[in-house]
Amino acid sequence: MAGRKRSFASPFFTLLPTSLTALCLFCFPSSSALPLPPSTDSRVSPAINPSGAYDPDASGVSTGYNTTKPGGVWTVVTTKSGVSGVHWVITPIVNTLVMIDRSDKNNSYLTLPDGRPSVACAHDLANPAAAPRALDVIYNAFCSGGLFWPNGTLVVQGGYQETSGSDIGYNAVRNLDPCPANGTCDFYEYKGVTLLAKRWYPTAHIMPEGDRLILIGGSTQGFIFLIDDEESNSATYEFHPRTKPADMKLRPMPLLTRASPAVLYPFLHLMPNGYFFVMANTQAVLFNFDTGDEILLPDIPGKICRSYPWAGSSVLLPLSSANNYTHEILVCGGSPFDNDMSRDKKASDSCGRIRPLDANPQWEMETMPDARIMPDLIMTANGQASGFEEWAVVYPGITEASTGVGSLERVVIVNGARQGRAGNSNGTSFAHNPVLTPALYNPRAPNGTRFTNLNPTTIGRLYHSLATLGPDGAILIGGSAPYDCCPGCGPTCYESYGYTCTNAPNADCYPSEYTIERFFPPYFFNSAVPQPVISSAPAGIAYGQAFKVVFRVRSGLTAPAVRAAIVNPGFGTHSQHMGHRFVWLDIDYANLTYSKSTGDVTASVTAPPSNLIAPPGYYYLFCHESNIPSKSVWVQLT
Repeated sequence: MAGRKRSFASPFFTLLPTSLTALCLFCFPSSSALPLPPSTDSRVSPAINPSGAYDPDASGVSTGYNTTKPGGVWTVVTTKSGVSGVHWVITPIVNTLVMIDRSDKNNSYLTLPDGRPSVACAHDLANPAAAPRALDVIYNAFCSGGLFWPNGTLVVQGGYQETSGSDIGYNAVRNLDPCPANGTCDFYEYKGVTLLAKRWYPTAHIMPEGDRLILIGGSTQGFIFLIDDEESNSATYEFHPRTKPADMKLRPMPLLTRASPAVLYPFLHLMPNGYFFVMANTQAVLFNFDTGDEILLPDIPGKICRSYPWAGSSVLLPLSSANNYTHEILVCGGSPFDNDMSRDKKASDSCGRIRPLDANPQWEMETMPDARIMPDLIMTANGQASGFEEWAVVYPGITEASTGVGSLERVVIVNGARQGRAGNSNGTSFAHNPVLTPALYNPRAPNGTRFTNLNPTTIGRLYHSLATLGPDGAILIGGSAPYDCCPGCGPTCYESYGYTCTNAPNADCYPSEYTIERFFPPYFFNSAVPQPVISSAPAGIAYGQAFKVVFRVRSGLTAPAVRAAIVNPGFGTHSQHMGHRFVWLDIDYANLTYSKSTGDVTASVTAPPSNLIAPPGYYYLFCHESNIPSKSVWVQLT
């Protein structure tokens, strides 16, 4: 088959070439941050650290409240994304946005050299005006799983049939090495390397050792949204690559049988004891993939399905040594289970939180401002700048009220619809009534006061919408293809399916979106505290080891309040963000140096203590002053 012969004999990856490490660590132009208008907020905070030891508010301005744009700001990155996108990910080191669409529909503006439509592309985030470069995913990656190996190679597993009645695509394993958007890298496969099972809508996660990934769940055949029989339910898990004797066969995943029929794209988060939190439908467990041991957790209350096609979303809240790396999961959105799969069914406005490793783990439930099916939960670059108990470690004797810390954001909830479910078929969108307003979620506030609505977008993001944290600290939003309509078809396509589109787009007619937006959260608009600038950081960091970071903050302070964190933005698809993780790093404040004249800070920062807190691989490194994050640089954790 033309264009599909890129296969290699070696079944595993090699390290990145040394030359790649010489590429820029951060390629966003300095103009990517919006101008910071003057503050209109006159509130001030008291002096909260008379000793002068790293005063988080030496200027006297409460950075917890001082934003001139409390609702955030939306901008357009490009209106010509090339493909609408079902999956996307930001490539380490080179900051290339890779978008992957389905290849069984003609949803692309791009073509490959041999004339076939290209359903994947690479965008240069530093040059949004540049045309995307077409990529060849080889076999249909529609509704697949994905992640990065520790060396930065993207691996995309599973997917959908290449042509009707074909098995090719369901068990494929595709690889993409990092290179600039204008480079020549493309997807490739290793000869003879496939998954053991067909997997459409699977979830992937890297194992803590970094040498294998785990792949769970999925469907074995197309057009199956209710997994109600053994033949269509991949109620198993497998490792890739298969390096141990026990890896050579499929292993049962009992949760995916008990929780059927709505078990696609189960939630998956690594815990610090080596188990994984796994959730499908309303049920959750702790699971050890090496031994097969399972510990049952309470069902989430409310009889709201959280898995595809009644898709909610989940996120592991930020970790720190100050909270003993307590792992807490937030789950939001979904819809009541309904066998008739009505597109008018109201979505759920409920969220639940659980600490799976507590002695008696229980769900804490709360209510979002809007009901959402298919939401995206994205941690912000300042992670809410930690909760008050973490600040109290650095600034003994202060009170929470004096810091304003509790007012800052931590999770942005964006995208989705108020009615229906995920999916489309024969020109019919199974959801409508999009939610245009993002919500901020503050986990440290009292229950009932944790949500704040932000400024709305004008673009509805329904099925196959996407979001991710960008390397500059803003949130990228794209995708949405709720109808089987080709590029440029417009209202004619919708009307051919019986919809009235006189005022399209409306509640029934939403086009495939080729516009990528950037949402700037409120922390971009603090006139008193501009974004710090990282001038020096190592390319690699080691578990539990200290490393030096140099960055510039405001000059003239008594002492700056600085923090550092690493973030894995994850592999985004279908309200999933596989591998998304935020970890605060410890700073040696006693030996931190600060130049009052230049604002330069030299800090000794300690990497996470183990691969159970942060698996090996590439992460954004953010440095913060008074809750304001820098643009990031990439570091490789080993």
